[in-house]
Amino acid sequence: MDEKALYEQSCGFFEKSFAYQYEENLKRHQEHLQRWKETVTYKRLASAAEHIEQIPLTDYQDYQEMAEFGATLQILIQQEPKKEGELLADYYCKLAKKLAHIVEDALPYELAVVVKTTGSTGTSKWLVHGEPFWENFRLDSIASGMLACSERWGETKLKIGDKGLNVVAPVPYLSGWSLVSSLPYFQPVPPLEVTDDIPDARKKFYLALRVMEKGEKVVCGGANAATFYMLFRYFTDQTAFFTDLYNSVDFGATKLYFLYRVLKSMFKARKNSNIFDILPLKGAIVGGADTKVYCEFFRNTFGIVPLQVYASSEAGIALLGTPDDKLDLIPNLRSVYFEFINDKGEIVALDEVKKDEVYEMVVTPFGSGLARYRSGDLFKIVKIRDDGLPIFSCEGRRMGVIDVYSYFRLTERMIAEALAQAGLKNSDKWAVIKQSSPQEHLHFLMEKEWDYSEAEAEKHIFNSLMRISQDFADYVKIFGIKKPSQLIKVEYLKQGAFTRYIMRAAKLGLPLGQLKAPKIIPMNRVDIFDLLRSV
Repeated sequence: MDEKALYEQSCGFFEKSFAYQYEENLKRHQEHLQRWKETVTYKRLASAAEHIEQIPLTDYQDYQEMAEFGATLQILIQQEPKKEGELLADYYCKLAKKLAHIVEDALPYELAVVVKTTGSTGTSKWLVHGEPFWENFRLDSIASGMLACSERWGETKLKIGDKGLNVVAPVPYLSGWSLVSSLPYFQPVPPLEVTDDIPDARKKFYLALRVMEKGEKVVCGGANAATFYMLFRYFTDQTAFFTDLYNSVDFGATKLYFLYRVLKSMFKARKNSNIFDILPLKGAIVGGADTKVYCEFFRNTFGIVPLQVYASSEAGIALLGTPDDKLDLIPNLRSVYFEFINDKGEIVALDEVKKDEVYEMVVTPFGSGLARYRSGDLFKIVKIRDDGLPIFSCEGRRMGVIDVYSYFRLTERMIAEALAQAGLKNSDKWAVIKQSSPQEHLHFLMEKEWDYSEAEAEKHIFNSLMRISQDFADYVKIFGIKKPSQLIKVEYLKQGAFTRYIMRAAKLGLPLGQLKAPKIIPMNRVDIFDLLRSV
């Protein structure tokens, strides 16, 4: 198959009119529901339902067999660890087959893929999907790469055999399955045969740097925008890159190592000073509510606009950008049936949404065991295309969540609980923002209402998060985090700062709901962060 045929197979559907796509979507939805009605989930939740509107909205708690599958799989992983040299995809498929009987009556198709969530609600879950889901996801992953490297519909710069960046979370996470699904058309760098035996994500990242330094030309890749920024800093100004790392850690072996790298970079004669000589990107695939913050960086550095994609373990690639509008999102009607909950709690269909309104998305992914699944994510209708297709922007979680490299996520509730366990109780005089330099970390702004120094506070918060979030603890282990200050920074503000913020916000005429500083400050609202530090 050549590039033209592959493009048509993976992207051709999205070039059709909204009327065509929606009609096909409704047909696929009916076919999926007919299969889903044979599952124990349907019989348990909606045995009397004759229409989709009569099926209740669902969440993970409604899928008991999947939860049992996940719990049993966790035990099996401990009993039968992956062998050296065994690909993660082969390993998890092998384990899944042994446990397929658990979800046999809950999955209306033959089990094809098992996916672990990154914990967007604070807790990781396991999802199982059938063959049609996997086939759709395979096409959608290829389409994302091709559209990321396109400037207009009908063509792409991506060539079969091109190499893609491999620094994302591996199988069984969805991002890892996306790399697997693009084989054999595109080749990951570093190769999966190497990285699947490297559990330390930091080592995997530095391996990718070394491989590219030796001449491997990566032309496309999927990662969060902060990762691309780190790559840029490393290849264009290693002195600044390692100086930031040096300043971020306390005295010890790690600090001495970073000092060595600073000195080495100062005296090293670099053959390549142009980032495009090392990383000649044709396109980039990114996700997250903070993507637009990095848009100018991509334009100025690589001469491209990254393709925004919204994907989840439950729905696969549910929304994606287009060649003519890469930062906004169209619904993937080939793979998912959509419904939306408005601010009144009413459920509306895709063709009933209104411009400028914000909705929580409800998904029924084809080929899965899910139906009317609440995503918990909010989307705004930024415009309606001439043919009626709604265009979306991702507004973030229904509940605020901080996401660090897509390995762990923390909600406001979890952070408040961690602060309480650390000893800061009955206080709301704190806020936190995720910062990306020198590496992604949590920067807390607080009024000093306990006796800890800033360094001691960092340690106590770090230890509390280790106790209440297994994903946080796993991240610390995988990335080899030694110092709390690598992930947690505490900055004490002047007493009364949060009160002065409210007064300043009122003077600026902000709405009542915006007078108090948000507990989780979005990355694109650095003005809130700066104002808190200045008042």
